[in-house]
This record gives sequence, C-alpha cells and structure tokens, in this order.
Amino acid sequence: LLRILPTIDDPELQADYRSRVSSINIEQPPTEFKDALADALYWEEEFAKAALIREIKDSVFTPDVKDNWETMSERERKAICQEYANQISRVMGNGETLVTEVTWNKGTYAPTNGTTINIDKGFAQYNSGVNSNVDKVIDAITHETRHKYQTAAKTDPASYGTPQYVVDAWNEPYISSDSPA
Repeated sequence: LLRILPTIDDPELQADYRSRVSSINIEQPPTEFKDALADALYWEEEFAKAALIREIKDSVFTPDVKDNWETMSERERKAICQEYANQISRVMGNGETLVTEVTWNKGTYAPTNGTTINIDKGFAQYNSGVNSNVDKVIDAITHETRHKYQTAAKTDPASYGTPQYVVDAWNEPYISSDSPA
C-alpha cells in the first residue's frame, strides 16, 4: 500500500484505492480467482504427471530394452509392459494403482469397470508386423491407462482436482457412429 499510494495524486483515487485494499479478504478470495487458481493448479499437476510418466517410460523402456525388444520372449515383454502400467497408473491415480493387470487379447481397450486394460496380443508377440513396434506398445499402454484415469477423475473429480469443464468434455461422445463419414 505504501509503495503504490504515493504515486496516486488525486485524493478521490487515493480514498478509492484505500477502500478497495482494506476490503480485500485474503482468506476468502473472489470466486473467479479461486476458480482460476484451481484450474491453474490442476493443469500444473497434469503437466507434472506427464513429465513423471516420461521419466518412468525412459526408466522402464531403457535403450537396452528397446534394442532387445525383438529378441525378448513374450513373457519378458509382458512383464516390462505390466511394470510400466503399474508405475504410470500410480502416477495418474495420485498413488492409487488404477491398472493392476494388462491383459493380452484381440483389440486394445480399457473396460469401463475394473483395473484391467487390454492390449492387442500382437503388441506382445514379436513378428515384424506394425504392432510389434515398442513405441506403439508404450503409446497403447499410456493411452489405455489414461482412460482409467479419466474414469476415476470423472467419478470423483474432487479427489483429482478436476475442473467441471474437463469432466464435461470427457463425458462428450468421442466418436459418433451416426455422424457422416
């Protein structure tokens, strides 16, 4: 107050300034400010999670693992994928393990209920096909684990600090089968 006030020459503006400053309740900021702050904190946390997930990816899928992916057994590849899913799901779940099992069947998806994600079995079997690329495996696991996180955050947005507009966006249909191609 003392540093700014001397630059205000007009007595009416000085009185207005003093009145406004004295009416500020630091313990109860305006709603718009609280919403903006909560939004900023949410996105800061999301970016921090993304950075940590990149670190986990690099620690699990080391250059050695990537170089030897082709020669690893299916069991070894599955164990590495499970470890990656376990670690990133704890980050996304704020300490709770959102994915406890990676299954390997036809198709890649995250069932709405439970703590399982399914990765297409072609990702775990090396056969020089497109799905055998280790980076596609990483992307698929990260993507499906993110769906588990979104489900948890939609169910309990307060626990994740998820703003309502994000929950609303996640509840929008992603692809409409009725839309023209």
